[in-house]
Amino acid sequence: MTTTPDQLLAACQIAFPDRTGLEIQTINPLASTHHEMTAFFLASDQGKQPLILRRYDTPIGWQTLGAQPRAEREMAVLNTLSTILEPTFPAPPAYASGGDAGGKDAAGEWLLIGALPGRNWWLPLGLVDFEKVLPGILRQQIRHMVRLHSLDTELIDGSTLPTITPLQVIESFREKLRPSKDIDVLSALDEIQALMADMDERPPRLIHGDAEITNVLVNQQGEMVAWVDWDDAALADPRWDVGALLNSLRGEYDLHALAARAAADYSKDMVRPLKRISAWTALHAVLHWAASAWLRDEASKGRTYDFPAADRMQQLYDSSRAWAVMMLEEAAEEAKGGG
Repeated sequence: MTTTPDQLLAACQIAFPDRTGLEIQTINPLASTHHEMTAFFLASDQGKQPLILRRYDTPIGWQTLGAQPRAEREMAVLNTLSTILEPTFPAPPAYASGGDAGGKDAAGEWLLIGALPGRNWWLPLGLVDFEKVLPGILRQQIRHMVRLHSLDTELIDGSTLPTITPLQVIESFREKLRPSKDIDVLSALDEIQALMADMDERPPRLIHGDAEITNVLVNQQGEMVAWVDWDDAALADPRWDVGALLNSLRGEYDLHALAARAAADYSKDMVRPLKRISAWTALHAVLHWAASAWLRDEASKGRTYDFPAADRMQQLYDSSRAWAVMMLEEAAEEAKGGG
């Protein structure tokens, strides 16, 4: 759906009930792979403020497949981060959440957040040499990840956050994929379940849930200025986030050396070795493949989803499968070696 000026104004009236003279100006859609996002300026008696309204169009979540309420979860997490880690943690401020149809579970679920400077690292940013800059960006992300994972969970309101385990998530995906009769992906879910079944899990910590490098925004100086897309946040083993980042660096960008450096930096900063990290990387690779398989099966039944990456995810089925198989083999070898 396309967000209208009236909808933007209604969201701002909820977020800023004490302001007067509200006017929506300079509306621009933002590029996104999963969610519709609209950038605009809110003019009021307090001046002009850049804002973003974010919608939750995709049924793909990394804890479960299918529609689910996310705006309230993301807003709660962003408020927690702003309270505990401000002012140096690069998460956007959240102002309001709701649903166009009057409920948080409505199809029109939205979140109003503050606009932060920066762009995705792969987009043109002037004369940036990313071979030199990207390691520094990644180092900054690791430092923020360590801060996130070091938070005392007693300070976090868990009422809107699920506590997840790999086995629960794998079973959730299996239930969605079982009707597809995709033997290959179901077998991969069995393999990753077996690898995770004897995993010595760590106490749950606040995780981003989708800690891929694509969710980092940087400025022209190569500084990380924002960490976005917190709708998959949860309480879980911190290796969930590390595995997502490594899978992103290796599987999407072929940056194997940088991934190894990121893992080493995380271990050093946390003063704890990253045991069995290949299994967590494989977990994300299999879930990406499973999401592609689920979308393809849904389409075969006439159920399609209108979000930017929907067609591409289906087209990437074969490459997602090949990468997942490779990561499963690597994780199995690490398990044999006792790593």
